[in-house]
Amino acid sequence: MSENAQCMAWLQERALDDSLLAAAYDALGPEGRSALKLCIARLHVFWGERPLRDASSQVFSQGFTAIQEKAPAPYALVFCQSSYAHPARLLAACLPAIFAGVSHVIPCFVSSAVDTAGL
Repeated sequence: MSENAQCMAWLQERALDDSLLAAAYDALGPEGRSALKLCIARLHVFWGERPLRDASSQVFSQGFTAIQEKAPAPYALVFCQSSYAHPARLLAACLPAIFAGVSHVIPCFVSSAVDTAGL
């Protein structure tokens, strides 16, 4: 199994159950759900659609060509403190990667106390 596949399997084992997310969404009530939809719309206007892939080349007089290719990463980890776990905030943190075309956007919650002793 590749390192990428191992990482994705490890994350899948720790993913929140969709029923928990559905219950949290339902608990928001109509006003809260409306606010989330408004947040999505405004962030989409701000970030907009991005091309999924882009490539350009440059030919030099010395006879070589430089090629630059851009594509979204296969996944993005979005780290947030546990106190940041509010639907609108989490959505605002994740949407730029989603709009950029990242296939798997994974929010990760960490405690507010970060141990820097090993750094």
